[in-house]
Amino acid sequence: MISFLTISIRLLTIIMVFNSLIATNYAHAQSKSLSGNLQFNYAFVALKNNGDSPQLVSVKSNHILKSGDKLKFYLEALSESYFYLFHIGPSGVLTKIFPESHQNPKLPINRKVVIPTGNRWLELDSQTGEEKFYLIASRIRQERLENLYQHYMTLKKSESAHVSIKAILDEINNIRRNNLSTSAERPVRIGGSFRGPGSKPSDPGIDFSDLAYKVSRKTAYCRVFTIDHN
Repeated sequence: MISFLTISIRLLTIIMVFNSLIATNYAHAQSKSLSGNLQFNYAFVALKNNGDSPQLVSVKSNHILKSGDKLKFYLEALSESYFYLFHIGPSGVLTKIFPESHQNPKLPINRKVVIPTGNRWLELDSQTGEEKFYLIASRIRQERLENLYQHYMTLKKSESAHVSIKAILDEINNIRRNNLSTSAERPVRIGGSFRGPGSKPSDPGIDFSDLAYKVSRKTAYCRVFTIDHN
């Protein structure tokens, strides 16, 4: 009986160690798989012009804003990622807001940026109508999208510019269709809170901690924000 019990204990120990190794390897594989995904935090905020009491709100699709309201994006890369931000206003002109000409679309891990940079904001002017913002994030560089925009810039003032805009929007839609997911983003509180620049040099800044969302995708992500500017 003692000999049998000793063998049983040794066998059980071997099984436990074996299971532990399997669990460790599985967790490592999961971590490695997750690290290969596109992951980032973002916030799209509006500083609504309410006189002496401006209101900071999270911008969602079909949002209603007024002339004088200000807009800013916040991005935090949790994986090495490429980001692009485009805008089309009521006039139909397409503008690439990010990256600017001097910026790299690639953000390294843990890099935090606000768009526009510094104390600048995107402010809604007097021309009312539909405003659309296109946010694209990707694990790989979207060279075709970049080339299409460069081509558009050469045609910007010509009659064929609208054809070039359509090509860019079609490419954005292709990225979106090829990377659809039902559970892409969730609210997240940024640890320690992140304060971006205020609307004036004297302002203490904007806290994005309660307005950010975390996105996790395999390869790419595309989000369209439509604003009813009235």
